[in-house]
Amino acid sequence: MLWNVDPWRELERMRRGIDNLFNTSYQTGKTGYPPVNVYDTGNEVLVRAELPGMVKADIGVTFAEGNLTLSGKRKPLVENGTYAVIRNERVSGEFEKNFSIPYSIVQDKISADFKNGVLTITLPKAEEAKPRKIDVCVN
Repeated sequence: MLWNVDPWRELERMRRGIDNLFNTSYQTGKTGYPPVNVYDTGNEVLVRAELPGMVKADIGVTFAEGNLTLSGKRKPLVENGTYAVIRNERVSGEFEKNFSIPYSIVQDKISADFKNGVLTITLPKAEEAKPRKIDVCVN
């Protein structure tokens, strides 16, 4: 009977279902995986991404036309088995995150280092993008 259905309860059930969908897969974009910090040191741009449990072979980094793309595949901690999942916050699967870099970059000097689950990408600025001190003349 339609009158026994609580629309608010149904909306809450749908919201939980959608939340669960996104909690078990990667979200891309500004708030998605992996968490990333971007720094401007003056002479270069540093990008640091947290990728715990991953190996170098599962990570991809590309830079083209002012855009940095970080991609990869995170494998599950436990493969198929006879167990019941009680809580699953550490998701697995493919991800891709893009960043627009607002400076001219010396592409052949870009480097990436992966240590202790943290990926550090160094993007050296071209000379014209570096800050310059301008001397003020007194007349």
